[in-house]
Amino acid sequence: MSKQRFRRGDRLFGSPAPMTPMTVAAAVAAALMAPSVVMAQTADSTVAGYATPGATVTVHNTATGLTRHGTAGGDGHFVIPGLPPGDYTVDAGPGTEQTVTLQVATTTNLDLKLAQITVTGTAIPVHQEVLTSEVGQVVSLHDIDVLPQYTRNFMEFANQVPGMQFQVDSQGNTNLRGGAQLYSNINVYIDGVSQKDYVFGGTTGQEGPGQAGDPGNPFPQLAVQEYKVITSNYKAEYGDAASAIIVAQTKSGTNKFEGESFGTFTNQNLRAKTPSEDASGQPKASAPSWEFGIAEGGPIIQDKMHFFVTFERKTLSEQNVVFPGNGADPAVVDPLLPPSVAAQFGPTTNPFTENLGFGKLDFEPTEADRFELTAKIRDERSLEGAAGQTAASAASHYKNEDNRYMLLWTHGWQSVLNELRVTSQNTTSNTNAQPSPQFQYFYYPTPGNFGINDQLINVNGPGAGVGFRYEQSGTGIQDDITFTNFTDHTIKLGARFQAIDLVAEAGTVDLNDAVYYEAVSNGNWPGVPSGVYANPYEVQFPVTFAGSGAPRVDSKDKQFGLYLQDDWTVNPHLTVNAGIRWDYE
Repeated sequence: MSKQRFRRGDRLFGSPAPMTPMTVAAAVAAALMAPSVVMAQTADSTVAGYATPGATVTVHNTATGLTRHGTAGGDGHFVIPGLPPGDYTVDAGPGTEQTVTLQVATTTNLDLKLAQITVTGTAIPVHQEVLTSEVGQVVSLHDIDVLPQYTRNFMEFANQVPGMQFQVDSQGNTNLRGGAQLYSNINVYIDGVSQKDYVFGGTTGQEGPGQAGDPGNPFPQLAVQEYKVITSNYKAEYGDAASAIIVAQTKSGTNKFEGESFGTFTNQNLRAKTPSEDASGQPKASAPSWEFGIAEGGPIIQDKMHFFVTFERKTLSEQNVVFPGNGADPAVVDPLLPPSVAAQFGPTTNPFTENLGFGKLDFEPTEADRFELTAKIRDERSLEGAAGQTAASAASHYKNEDNRYMLLWTHGWQSVLNELRVTSQNTTSNTNAQPSPQFQYFYYPTPGNFGINDQLINVNGPGAGVGFRYEQSGTGIQDDITFTNFTDHTIKLGARFQAIDLVAEAGTVDLNDAVYYEAVSNGNWPGVPSGVYANPYEVQFPVTFAGSGAPRVDSKDKQFGLYLQDDWTVNPHLTVNAGIRWDYE
Protein backbone atom coordinates (compact mmCIF):
# COMPACT_ATOMS: atom_id res chain seq x y z
CA MET A 1 0.00 0.00 0.00
CA SER A 2 1.38 3.42 -0.83
CA LYS A 3 0.34 6.75 0.60
CA GLN A 4 1.15 10.21 -0.69
CA ARG A 5 0.39 13.52 0.93
CA PHE A 6 1.24 17.04 -0.12
CA ARG A 7 0.76 20.06 2.07
CA ARG A 8 1.41 23.74 1.57
CA GLY A 9 0.70 26.50 4.06
CA ASP A 10 1.23 30.25 3.94
CA ARG A 11 1.10 32.89 6.62
CA LEU A 12 0.62 36.34 5.13
CA PHE A 13 1.39 39.71 6.63
CA GLY A 14 2.17 41.37 3.28
CA SER A 15 2.64 40.38 -0.37
CA PRO A 16 4.68 37.28 -1.25
CA ALA A 17 7.73 37.16 -3.50
CA PRO A 18 8.89 34.26 -5.71
CA MET A 19 10.96 31.44 -4.16
CA THR A 20 14.50 30.87 -5.43
CA PRO A 21 14.83 27.41 -7.05
CA MET A 22 18.50 27.15 -6.06
CA THR A 23 17.48 27.14 -2.41
CA VAL A 24 15.48 23.94 -2.68
CA ALA A 25 18.07 22.32 -4.95
CA ALA A 26 20.86 22.96 -2.45
CA ALA A 27 18.82 21.50 0.39
CA VAL A 28 18.00 18.35 -1.56
CA ALA A 29 21.66 17.90 -2.48
CA ALA A 30 22.62 18.14 1.18
CA ALA A 31 19.95 15.58 2.10
CA LEU A 32 21.36 13.04 -0.33
CA MET A 33 24.66 13.13 1.55
CA ALA A 34 22.90 12.64 4.91
CA PRO A 35 22.07 9.22 6.40
CA SER A 36 18.78 7.71 5.23
CA VAL A 37 16.73 7.60 8.43
CA VAL A 38 13.22 8.06 9.88
CA MET A 39 11.75 11.50 10.24
CA ALA A 40 11.27 12.95 13.70
CA GLN A 41 8.29 15.15 14.50
CA THR A 42 10.29 17.42 16.77
CA ALA A 43 8.87 19.03 19.89
CA ASP A 44 11.80 21.43 20.17
CA SER A 45 11.56 25.21 20.02
CA THR A 46 13.17 27.78 17.74
CA VAL A 47 14.48 31.28 18.32
CA ALA A 48 14.53 33.55 15.28
CA GLY A 49 14.60 37.26 14.57
CA TYR A 50 16.89 40.10 13.60
CA ALA A 51 20.17 41.43 14.99
CA THR A 52 23.10 43.45 13.71
CA PRO A 53 24.39 41.80 10.50
CA GLY A 54 27.22 39.39 11.28
CA ALA A 55 26.56 39.43 15.03
CA THR A 56 26.92 36.24 17.07
CA VAL A 57 23.64 35.38 18.81
CA THR A 58 23.97 33.37 22.04
CA VAL A 59 21.14 31.42 23.65
CA HIS A 60 21.65 30.19 27.22
CA ASN A 61 19.48 28.18 29.61
CA THR A 62 20.67 28.92 33.15
CA ALA A 63 18.69 26.02 34.62
CA THR A 64 20.57 23.37 32.63
CA GLY A 65 23.63 25.17 31.25
CA LEU A 66 22.60 24.53 27.64
CA THR A 67 24.19 27.08 25.29
CA ARG A 68 23.77 27.53 21.56
CA HIS A 69 25.18 30.06 19.09
CA GLY A 70 24.03 31.45 15.76
CA THR A 71 25.15 34.12 13.33
CA ALA A 72 23.01 36.90 11.88
CA GLY A 73 23.04 37.05 8.09
CA GLY A 74 23.65 40.00 5.81
CA ASP A 75 20.19 41.38 6.50
CA GLY A 76 20.48 40.60 10.22
CA HIS A 77 18.15 37.59 10.16
CA PHE A 78 19.08 34.64 12.40
CA VAL A 79 17.52 31.26 13.29
CA ILE A 80 18.57 28.92 16.15
CA PRO A 81 16.49 25.70 16.09
CA GLY A 82 16.49 22.56 18.22
CA LEU A 83 16.10 24.14 21.67
CA PRO A 84 14.26 22.27 24.45
CA PRO A 85 11.32 24.38 25.72
CA GLY A 86 12.16 26.47 28.77
CA ASP A 87 13.46 29.83 30.00
CA TYR A 88 16.43 31.34 28.14
CA THR A 89 18.55 34.47 27.91
CA VAL A 90 19.35 35.61 24.38
CA ASP A 91 21.83 38.27 23.32
CA ALA A 92 23.63 39.53 20.22
CA GLY A 93 26.22 41.60 22.03
CA PRO A 94 26.34 44.12 24.90
CA GLY A 95 23.06 45.80 25.68
CA THR A 96 20.92 43.37 23.67
CA GLU A 97 20.19 40.69 26.28
CA GLN A 98 16.60 39.50 26.58
CA THR A 99 14.87 36.78 28.57
CA VAL A 100 12.32 34.62 26.81
CA THR A 101 10.24 31.50 27.54
CA LEU A 102 10.24 29.11 24.61
CA GLN A 103 7.18 26.91 24.14
CA VAL A 104 6.96 23.44 22.64
CA ALA A 105 7.01 23.19 18.81
CA THR A 106 6.89 26.98 18.52
CA THR A 107 9.09 29.65 16.95
CA THR A 108 9.65 32.85 18.96
CA ASN A 109 10.78 35.97 17.11
CA LEU A 110 13.18 38.47 18.76
CA ASP A 111 14.28 41.93 17.65
CA LEU A 112 17.81 42.21 19.02
CA LYS A 113 18.62 45.25 16.90
CA LEU A 114 16.16 47.36 18.87
CA ALA A 115 17.18 45.52 22.05
CA GLN A 116 14.71 46.96 24.57
CA ILE A 117 12.14 49.72 24.51
CA THR A 118 11.91 51.77 27.72
CA VAL A 119 8.42 52.86 28.75
CA THR A 120 8.18 55.05 31.88
CA GLY A 121 11.47 53.67 33.12
CA THR A 122 10.64 49.97 32.58
CA ALA A 123 12.65 47.92 30.09
CA ILE A 124 10.38 45.79 27.92
CA PRO A 125 11.85 42.97 25.81
CA VAL A 126 10.86 43.03 22.15
CA HIS A 127 9.76 39.53 21.12
CA GLN A 128 6.70 37.74 19.83
CA GLU A 129 5.58 34.32 18.73
CA VAL A 130 5.82 33.80 14.99
CA LEU A 131 2.31 33.15 13.69
CA THR A 132 1.83 30.40 11.13
CA SER A 133 -0.98 28.83 9.16
CA GLU A 134 -1.21 26.13 11.82
CA VAL A 135 -4.36 26.08 13.92
CA GLY A 136 -3.36 25.02 17.40
CA GLN A 137 -2.82 25.88 21.04
CA VAL A 138 -0.16 25.18 23.67
CA VAL A 139 -1.15 23.42 26.90
CA SER A 140 1.40 24.74 29.39
CA LEU A 141 2.73 23.22 32.59
CA HIS A 142 0.72 25.88 34.44
CA ASP A 143 -2.46 24.56 32.77
CA ILE A 144 -1.58 21.00 33.78
CA ASP A 145 -0.88 22.06 37.37
CA VAL A 146 -3.95 24.21 38.06
CA LEU A 147 -6.81 23.11 35.79
CA PRO A 148 -9.20 20.52 37.25
CA GLN A 149 -9.35 17.10 35.63
CA TYR A 150 -11.28 13.87 36.03
CA THR A 151 -8.43 11.54 35.09
CA ARG A 152 -4.66 11.85 35.16
CA ASN A 153 -4.48 11.37 31.41
CA PHE A 154 -2.43 14.38 30.30
CA MET A 155 -4.42 14.56 27.04
CA GLU A 156 -7.54 15.53 29.00
CA PHE A 157 -6.33 19.15 28.97
CA ALA A 158 -6.63 19.15 25.17
CA ASN A 159 -10.37 19.46 25.83
CA GLN A 160 -9.87 23.22 26.22
CA VAL A 161 -8.67 23.49 22.60
CA PRO A 162 -11.51 24.32 20.17
CA GLY A 163 -12.55 21.25 18.19
CA MET A 164 -11.04 18.69 20.60
CA GLN A 165 -13.17 16.23 22.59
CA PHE A 166 -11.77 14.19 25.46
CA GLN A 167 -14.31 11.51 26.39
CA VAL A 168 -14.71 9.31 29.48
CA ASP A 169 -17.37 6.59 29.46
CA SER A 170 -19.19 5.02 32.41
CA GLN A 171 -16.39 2.48 32.92
CA GLY A 172 -13.62 5.12 32.98
CA ASN A 173 -12.37 4.31 29.46
CA THR A 174 -10.94 7.36 27.74
CA ASN A 175 -10.25 8.54 24.21
CA LEU A 176 -9.55 11.83 22.42
CA ARG A 177 -11.14 13.00 19.17
CA GLY A 178 -10.37 15.89 16.86
CA GLY A 179 -13.40 17.58 15.31
CA ALA A 180 -16.06 15.17 14.09
CA GLN A 181 -13.55 12.47 13.19
CA LEU A 182 -12.82 9.22 15.00
CA TYR A 183 -10.31 9.02 17.84
CA SER A 184 -8.22 6.71 15.64
CA ASN A 185 -7.37 9.64 13.35
CA ILE A 186 -5.27 11.57 15.86
CA ASN A 187 -1.57 11.08 16.53
CA VAL A 188 0.59 11.89 19.54
CA TYR A 189 4.32 12.66 19.41
CA ILE A 190 6.29 12.48 22.66
CA ASP A 191 9.81 13.88 22.43
CA GLY A 192 9.42 13.76 18.66
CA VAL A 193 8.46 10.08 18.47
CA SER A 194 5.10 8.92 17.10
CA GLN A 195 2.91 6.90 19.47
CA LYS A 196 0.70 5.66 16.62
CA ASP A 197 -1.21 2.40 16.91
CA TYR A 198 -0.81 0.73 13.51
CA VAL A 199 -3.43 -1.95 14.26
CA PHE A 200 -6.43 0.19 15.26
CA GLY A 201 -5.26 3.77 14.80
CA GLY A 202 -5.11 6.30 17.61
CA THR A 203 -2.25 5.82 20.06
CA THR A 204 -0.79 2.55 21.31
CA GLY A 205 -2.15 1.18 24.54
CA GLN A 206 -5.38 3.15 24.22
CA GLU A 207 -7.42 0.46 22.46
CA GLY A 208 -8.21 -1.55 25.57
CA PRO A 209 -10.99 -4.14 25.78
CA GLY A 210 -13.26 -3.74 22.80
CA GLN A 211 -10.81 -1.21 21.32
CA ALA A 212 -12.69 1.74 22.77
CA GLY A 213 -10.08 2.94 25.24
CA ASP A 214 -9.21 1.86 28.77
CA PRO A 215 -9.10 3.61 32.16
CA GLY A 216 -5.31 3.88 32.11
CA ASN A 217 -3.08 6.78 31.18
CA PRO A 218 -0.85 6.59 28.09
CA PHE A 219 2.03 8.45 29.75
CA PRO A 220 2.88 9.65 33.28
CA GLN A 221 1.54 13.18 33.67
CA LEU A 222 4.37 14.13 36.04
CA ALA A 223 6.79 13.66 33.12
CA VAL A 224 5.01 16.05 30.72
CA GLN A 225 6.44 19.57 30.57
CA GLU A 226 3.93 20.93 28.07
CA TYR A 227 2.38 20.05 24.74
CA LYS A 228 0.89 21.65 21.67
CA VAL A 229 -2.40 20.60 20.07
CA ILE A 230 -2.45 21.25 16.32
CA THR A 231 -5.93 20.75 14.93
CA SER A 232 -5.26 21.55 11.25
CA ASN A 233 -2.79 22.95 8.73
CA TYR A 234 0.24 21.31 10.36
CA LYS A 235 3.47 21.35 8.39
CA ALA A 236 4.78 18.61 6.13
CA GLU A 237 7.06 17.22 8.87
CA TYR A 238 4.03 15.75 10.68
CA GLY A 239 2.31 12.58 9.52
CA ASP A 240 0.25 9.49 10.42
CA ALA A 241 -2.79 11.62 11.26
CA ALA A 242 -6.03 12.70 9.61
CA SER A 243 -7.31 15.08 12.28
CA ALA A 244 -5.41 16.51 15.25
CA ILE A 245 -1.78 16.11 16.30
CA ILE A 246 -0.39 16.44 19.81
CA VAL A 247 3.29 17.33 20.16
CA ALA A 248 4.50 16.79 23.75
CA GLN A 249 7.82 17.57 25.40
CA THR A 250 8.93 15.67 28.52
CA LYS A 251 10.67 17.18 31.51
CA SER A 252 14.43 17.11 31.98
CA GLY A 253 16.56 17.43 35.07
CA THR A 254 18.19 20.76 35.87
CA ASN A 255 21.12 21.99 37.98
CA LYS A 256 18.88 21.80 41.06
CA PHE A 257 17.45 18.72 42.72
CA GLU A 258 13.69 19.09 42.44
CA GLY A 259 10.82 16.67 43.02
CA GLU A 260 7.08 16.46 43.44
CA SER A 261 4.44 13.93 44.41
CA PHE A 262 0.68 13.50 44.54
CA GLY A 263 -1.86 11.10 45.97
CA THR A 264 -5.63 10.55 45.91
CA PHE A 265 -7.79 7.94 47.63
CA THR A 266 -11.43 6.93 47.91
CA ASN A 267 -13.37 3.78 48.85
CA GLN A 268 -16.89 2.54 49.60
CA ASN A 269 -16.96 4.38 52.93
CA LEU A 270 -16.70 7.70 51.09
CA ARG A 271 -19.72 7.18 48.82
CA ALA A 272 -23.43 6.44 49.08
CA LYS A 273 -24.91 3.08 48.20
CA THR A 274 -25.50 2.39 44.52
CA PRO A 275 -29.13 1.79 43.44
CA SER A 276 -28.52 -1.98 43.25
CA GLU A 277 -26.96 -2.07 46.72
CA ASP A 278 -29.82 -0.05 48.11
CA ALA A 279 -32.49 -2.23 46.46
CA SER A 280 -30.92 -5.53 47.48
CA GLY A 281 -30.17 -4.47 51.04
CA GLN A 282 -26.65 -5.83 50.64
CA PRO A 283 -23.66 -4.01 52.13
CA LYS A 284 -21.66 -1.74 49.87
CA ALA A 285 -19.14 -3.57 47.71
CA SER A 286 -15.51 -2.97 48.56
CA ALA A 287 -14.23 -0.32 46.14
CA PRO A 288 -10.81 1.07 47.02
CA SER A 289 -9.51 3.45 44.32
CA TRP A 290 -6.30 5.35 44.67
CA GLU A 291 -3.55 7.01 42.67
CA PHE A 292 -0.12 8.22 43.65
CA GLY A 293 3.05 9.32 41.92
CA ILE A 294 6.50 10.71 42.56
CA ALA A 295 9.07 12.47 40.37
CA GLU A 296 12.65 13.59 40.91
CA GLY A 297 15.24 15.31 38.75
CA GLY A 298 18.61 16.91 39.20
CA PRO A 299 22.24 17.16 38.11
CA ILE A 300 24.77 14.36 37.70
CA ILE A 301 27.43 16.72 36.33
CA GLN A 302 26.67 20.42 36.74
CA ASP A 303 25.72 22.04 33.40
CA LYS A 304 26.56 18.79 31.57
CA MET A 305 24.50 15.79 32.63
CA HIS A 306 21.07 15.58 34.26
CA PHE A 307 18.48 12.93 35.13
CA PHE A 308 14.72 12.81 35.54
CA VAL A 309 12.63 9.85 36.76
CA THR A 310 8.98 9.41 37.65
CA PHE A 311 6.60 6.64 38.71
CA GLU A 312 2.80 6.69 38.86
CA ARG A 313 0.35 4.00 40.01
CA LYS A 314 -3.41 3.86 39.53
CA THR A 315 -5.81 1.36 41.13
CA LEU A 316 -9.52 1.59 40.31
CA SER A 317 -12.61 -0.37 41.31
CA GLU A 318 -15.23 0.13 38.62
CA GLN A 319 -18.71 -0.49 40.06
CA ASN A 320 -21.14 -2.82 38.28
CA VAL A 321 -24.05 -5.11 39.07
CA VAL A 322 -24.89 -8.68 37.98
CA PHE A 323 -28.64 -9.31 37.46
CA PRO A 324 -30.98 -11.72 35.59
CA GLY A 325 -31.60 -10.84 31.96
CA ASN A 326 -34.78 -9.78 30.18
CA GLY A 327 -36.47 -8.56 33.33
CA ALA A 328 -36.60 -11.92 35.12
CA ASP A 329 -37.66 -11.54 38.76
CA PRO A 330 -34.72 -12.39 41.07
CA ALA A 331 -37.18 -13.57 43.74
CA VAL A 332 -38.47 -16.21 41.27
CA VAL A 333 -35.24 -17.36 39.66
CA ASP A 334 -32.88 -17.31 42.66
CA PRO A 335 -34.49 -20.39 44.29
CA LEU A 336 -34.15 -22.28 41.00
CA LEU A 337 -30.36 -21.92 40.85
CA PRO A 338 -27.73 -23.65 42.92
CA PRO A 339 -26.93 -21.46 45.96
CA SER A 340 -23.33 -20.95 44.81
CA VAL A 341 -24.61 -19.56 41.49
CA ALA A 342 -27.45 -17.43 42.88
CA ALA A 343 -24.99 -15.84 45.32
CA GLN A 344 -23.15 -14.24 42.38
CA PHE A 345 -26.00 -11.85 41.61
CA GLY A 346 -25.64 -8.35 42.97
CA PRO A 347 -23.02 -5.57 43.14
CA THR A 348 -19.56 -6.35 41.79
CA THR A 349 -16.39 -4.55 40.73
CA ASN A 350 -13.96 -4.68 37.82
CA PRO A 351 -10.58 -3.93 39.41
CA PHE A 352 -7.95 -2.13 37.32
CA THR A 353 -4.28 -1.53 38.15
CA GLU A 354 -1.69 0.47 36.18
CA ASN A 355 2.01 1.13 36.77
CA LEU A 356 3.69 3.87 34.74
CA GLY A 357 7.38 4.71 34.71
CA PHE A 358 9.53 7.17 32.77
CA GLY A 359 13.21 8.04 32.92
CA LYS A 360 15.43 10.46 31.01
CA LEU A 361 19.18 10.93 31.01
CA ASP A 362 20.62 13.89 29.08
CA PHE A 363 24.28 14.66 28.43
CA GLU A 364 25.89 17.65 26.69
CA PRO A 365 29.62 16.98 26.29
CA THR A 366 30.02 20.07 24.07
CA GLU A 367 27.95 23.06 23.03
CA ALA A 368 27.41 21.32 19.68
CA ASP A 369 26.21 17.95 20.98
CA ARG A 370 23.37 16.72 23.15
CA PHE A 371 22.45 13.12 23.93
CA GLU A 372 19.15 11.96 25.45
CA LEU A 373 18.24 8.44 26.54
CA THR A 374 14.61 7.88 27.56
CA ALA A 375 12.56 4.88 28.63
CA LYS A 376 8.80 4.50 29.21
CA ILE A 377 7.28 1.43 30.87
CA ARG A 378 3.52 0.91 31.10
CA ASP A 379 1.93 -2.13 32.69
CA GLU A 380 -1.84 -2.63 33.17
CA ARG A 381 -3.94 -5.45 34.59
CA SER A 382 -7.71 -5.58 34.90
CA LEU A 383 -10.76 -7.81 35.19
CA GLU A 384 -13.21 -7.17 32.36
CA GLY A 385 -16.83 -8.10 31.76
CA ALA A 386 -18.27 -8.51 35.26
CA ALA A 387 -21.66 -6.87 34.66
CA GLY A 388 -25.17 -7.66 33.48
CA GLN A 389 -25.52 -11.43 33.13
CA THR A 390 -21.78 -12.12 33.49
CA ALA A 391 -20.59 -12.83 37.01
CA ALA A 392 -17.13 -11.89 38.23
CA SER A 393 -16.13 -15.57 38.05
CA ALA A 394 -16.72 -15.47 34.27
CA ALA A 395 -14.89 -12.21 33.62
CA SER A 396 -11.71 -12.18 31.55
CA HIS A 397 -8.28 -11.02 32.64
CA TYR A 398 -6.94 -8.15 30.51
CA LYS A 399 -3.27 -7.22 30.24
CA ASN A 400 -1.71 -4.27 28.44
CA GLU A 401 2.01 -3.52 28.20
CA ASP A 402 3.62 -0.65 26.30
CA ASN A 403 7.39 -0.21 26.56
CA ARG A 404 9.33 2.36 24.53
CA TYR A 405 12.96 3.45 24.40
CA MET A 406 14.70 6.26 22.53
CA LEU A 407 18.26 7.45 21.99
CA LEU A 408 18.59 10.99 20.59
CA TRP A 409 21.75 12.64 19.33
CA THR A 410 21.52 16.33 18.44
CA HIS A 411 24.57 17.77 16.68
CA GLY A 412 25.08 21.27 15.33
CA TRP A 413 27.83 22.51 13.07
CA GLN A 414 28.02 25.96 11.53
CA SER A 415 24.41 26.64 10.48
CA VAL A 416 23.22 23.02 10.28
CA LEU A 417 21.40 21.08 13.00
CA ASN A 418 20.99 17.33 12.82
CA GLU A 419 18.65 15.37 15.12
CA LEU A 420 19.07 11.59 14.94
CA ARG A 421 16.75 9.25 16.85
CA VAL A 422 16.86 5.50 17.29
CA THR A 423 13.66 4.03 18.76
CA SER A 424 12.39 0.70 20.02
CA GLN A 425 8.83 -0.26 20.97
CA ASN A 426 7.00 -3.32 22.25
CA THR A 427 3.26 -3.16 22.86
CA THR A 428 0.98 -6.09 23.71
CA SER A 429 -2.73 -6.12 24.61
CA ASN A 430 -4.53 -9.37 25.29
CA THR A 431 -7.08 -11.22 27.40
CA ASN A 432 -6.20 -14.54 29.00
CA ALA A 433 -8.71 -17.38 28.69
CA GLN A 434 -9.28 -19.45 31.81
CA PRO A 435 -9.10 -23.27 31.63
CA SER A 436 -12.48 -23.97 33.26
CA PRO A 437 -15.65 -24.11 31.12
CA GLN A 438 -18.32 -21.44 31.37
CA PHE A 439 -21.76 -22.40 32.70
CA GLN A 440 -24.70 -20.45 31.29
CA TYR A 441 -28.17 -20.68 32.86
CA PHE A 442 -31.39 -19.87 30.96
CA TYR A 443 -34.92 -19.54 32.34
CA TYR A 444 -37.89 -20.87 30.35
CA PRO A 445 -41.06 -19.44 31.91
CA THR A 446 -43.51 -20.71 29.27
CA PRO A 447 -43.91 -24.45 28.41
CA GLY A 448 -43.00 -25.26 24.86
CA ASN A 449 -42.00 -21.70 24.00
CA PHE A 450 -38.27 -22.05 23.71
CA GLY A 451 -37.96 -19.00 21.47
CA ILE A 452 -38.60 -16.72 24.42
CA ASN A 453 -35.95 -17.36 27.03
CA ASP A 454 -34.27 -15.37 29.73
CA GLN A 455 -30.54 -15.64 30.18
CA LEU A 456 -30.01 -15.64 33.92
CA ILE A 457 -26.27 -15.69 34.54
CA ASN A 458 -22.89 -16.87 33.21
CA VAL A 459 -20.36 -18.19 35.71
CA ASN A 460 -16.86 -19.65 35.75
CA GLY A 461 -15.09 -19.71 32.35
CA PRO A 462 -14.53 -16.60 30.21
CA GLY A 463 -16.87 -17.46 27.33
CA ALA A 464 -16.85 -16.05 23.80
CA GLY A 465 -14.77 -13.13 22.63
CA VAL A 466 -11.78 -13.64 24.90
CA GLY A 467 -8.30 -14.62 23.95
CA PHE A 468 -7.73 -11.62 21.65
CA ARG A 469 -4.15 -10.49 21.23
CA TYR A 470 -2.69 -7.40 19.56
CA GLU A 471 1.03 -6.77 19.25
CA GLN A 472 3.15 -3.99 17.82
CA SER A 473 6.92 -4.23 18.13
CA GLY A 474 10.00 -3.15 16.23
CA THR A 475 12.67 -0.52 15.79
CA GLY A 476 13.07 2.66 13.83
CA ILE A 477 15.67 5.21 12.93
CA GLN A 478 14.68 8.78 12.21
CA ASP A 479 16.44 12.02 11.39
CA ASP A 480 15.78 15.74 10.88
CA ILE A 481 18.26 18.13 9.31
CA THR A 482 17.70 21.88 9.56
CA PHE A 483 19.65 24.36 7.42
CA THR A 484 19.72 28.02 8.46
CA ASN A 485 22.61 29.22 6.28
CA PHE A 486 20.46 30.04 3.25
CA THR A 487 19.56 33.70 3.14
CA ASP A 488 16.12 34.18 4.68
CA HIS A 489 15.34 30.47 4.28
CA THR A 490 15.13 27.86 7.02
CA ILE A 491 15.04 24.51 5.28
CA LYS A 492 14.18 21.35 7.12
CA LEU A 493 14.19 17.89 5.62
CA GLY A 494 13.92 14.40 6.97
CA ALA A 495 13.74 10.74 6.04
CA ARG A 496 12.36 7.80 7.94
CA PHE A 497 12.47 4.05 8.10
CA GLN A 498 10.64 1.85 10.57
CA ALA A 499 10.28 -1.94 10.70
CA ILE A 500 7.28 -2.99 12.81
CA ASP A 501 5.85 -6.46 13.41
CA LEU A 502 2.07 -6.39 13.80
CA VAL A 503 -0.16 -9.15 15.17
CA ALA A 504 -3.96 -9.11 15.35
CA GLU A 505 -5.62 -12.21 16.75
CA ALA A 506 -9.35 -12.17 17.40
CA GLY A 507 -10.91 -13.93 20.34
CA THR A 508 -13.08 -17.01 20.01
CA VAL A 509 -16.37 -15.96 18.48
CA ASP A 510 -18.29 -19.18 17.70
CA LEU A 511 -17.81 -22.41 19.59
CA ASN A 512 -16.35 -21.98 23.04
CA ASP A 513 -16.01 -24.07 26.16
CA ALA A 514 -19.56 -23.62 27.50
CA VAL A 515 -22.29 -25.71 29.16
CA TYR A 516 -25.95 -24.56 28.87
CA TYR A 517 -28.55 -25.39 31.53
CA GLU A 518 -32.26 -24.65 31.63
CA ALA A 519 -34.07 -23.62 34.77
CA VAL A 520 -37.83 -24.16 35.08
CA SER A 521 -40.51 -23.47 37.68
CA ASN A 522 -43.24 -25.99 38.52
CA GLY A 523 -45.66 -23.08 38.68
CA ASN A 524 -45.40 -22.81 34.90
CA TRP A 525 -44.46 -26.41 34.05
CA PRO A 526 -47.08 -28.70 35.71
CA GLY A 527 -45.58 -31.91 36.99
CA VAL A 528 -42.02 -30.67 36.51
CA PRO A 529 -40.04 -29.99 39.68
CA SER A 530 -38.59 -26.53 40.09
CA GLY A 531 -34.89 -26.02 39.62
CA VAL A 532 -32.14 -26.61 37.09
CA TYR A 533 -32.15 -29.77 35.03
CA ALA A 534 -29.27 -32.03 35.97
CA ASN A 535 -28.27 -32.57 32.35
CA PRO A 536 -27.35 -29.62 30.11
CA TYR A 537 -29.35 -29.16 26.94
CA GLU A 538 -26.26 -28.08 24.99
CA VAL A 539 -22.51 -28.34 25.37
CA GLN A 540 -19.93 -26.47 23.28
CA PHE A 541 -16.31 -27.47 23.11
CA PRO A 542 -13.34 -25.26 22.18
CA VAL A 543 -12.41 -25.29 18.52
CA THR A 544 -9.27 -27.39 18.22
CA PHE A 545 -9.18 -28.72 14.66
CA ALA A 546 -6.85 -27.13 12.13
CA GLY A 547 -8.01 -24.10 10.23
CA SER A 548 -10.98 -23.27 12.43
CA GLY A 549 -9.37 -21.39 15.29
CA ALA A 550 -9.55 -17.67 16.00
CA PRO A 551 -8.47 -15.62 12.96
CA ARG A 552 -4.96 -14.18 13.19
CA VAL A 553 -3.05 -11.79 10.96
CA ASP A 554 0.72 -11.25 11.10
CA SER A 555 2.31 -8.40 9.18
CA LYS A 556 5.91 -7.32 8.60
CA ASP A 557 5.31 -3.61 8.24
CA LYS A 558 8.02 -1.50 6.56
CA GLN A 559 7.45 2.25 6.59
CA PHE A 560 9.36 4.89 4.65
CA GLY A 561 8.88 8.63 4.61
CA LEU A 562 10.46 11.78 3.18
CA TYR A 563 9.60 15.45 3.57
CA LEU A 564 11.00 18.87 2.67
CA GLN A 565 9.92 22.04 4.45
CA ASP A 566 10.96 25.63 3.63
CA ASP A 567 10.18 28.53 6.00
CA TRP A 568 10.99 31.60 3.93
CA THR A 569 11.25 34.90 5.81
CA VAL A 570 10.61 37.37 3.03
CA ASN A 571 10.80 40.31 5.43
CA PRO A 572 10.03 40.98 9.13
CA HIS A 573 6.31 41.02 8.28
CA LEU A 574 5.97 38.10 5.87
CA THR A 575 6.94 34.44 6.17
CA VAL A 576 5.94 31.75 3.69
CA ASN A 577 5.78 28.09 4.75
CA ALA A 578 5.94 25.59 1.89
CA GLY A 579 6.38 21.85 2.21
CA ILE A 580 6.01 18.50 0.49
CA ARG A 581 5.74 15.04 2.04
CA TRP A 582 5.77 11.45 0.74
CA ASP A 583 5.02 8.25 2.66
CA TYR A 584 5.20 4.62 1.57
CA GLU A 585 4.16 1.58 3.59
